[in-house]
Amino acid sequence: MPSRTGAAGVAANRQADTASYQQPGTGHLVEEEEKPKNFMVVPQVETTFAIGSAAEFAGSFGVAGFGIDARYLGLRPWRIGGSVSWQTITTRREDSVSSGDAVFTGTMIKELSYNPLLAKVGYTLSEGKKKVRTFAALGIGVSRSLRRVDTGIVSLFQEEWHFTMAPEAGVEIPVGPVHIVVTGRGAYLAPSGGLGDQLLFNLCAGVGFD
Repeated sequence: MPSRTGAAGVAANRQADTASYQQPGTGHLVEEEEKPKNFMVVPQVETTFAIGSAAEFAGSFGVAGFGIDARYLGLRPWRIGGSVSWQTITTRREDSVSSGDAVFTGTMIKELSYNPLLAKVGYTLSEGKKKVRTFAALGIGVSRSLRRVDTGIVSLFQEEWHFTMAPEAGVEIPVGPVHIVVTGRGAYLAPSGGLGDQLLFNLCAGVGFD
């Protein structure tokens, strides 16, 4: 049978071992789980596919586009944020346009550009063990559309603002200290200023910083 003195020594050693995990310089002995960040800003490139009347004006595909997407994730699984972007489709072709009493025919450059300003509400659909997240969101706001025709003699412009709804879905993939973000987004632009409704689809890829 161990003596009371021996038992007291064993208890003291156990207390000393436990205290060593709480002393300065021993924090590495306790593994702490890194907490997810609440903010993310995503600069991204955006390609644009136009559908319907928008495609008839300047073609159906453009690779020139850039946007900034900001999101707050502290309400998990909900997320809120906003975005601003610039997208354009340009084509050079034989065509004819009229302005007032004048009609211009020949080779011309036609450009269709958009500047959506959107507020967003989203939801994290899933999060894997490697912190890969899938999400869906709905953006509501306005878009500035600009139609430009350069005939080589004159340039014609038409600028309008449209109410816009834009559902999207995407994935966030952590790579070191950043996230690779890929998003597919559709956009409905309501009729405005004599222009009918317009449908767009954007494929976006960027790097998220939190």
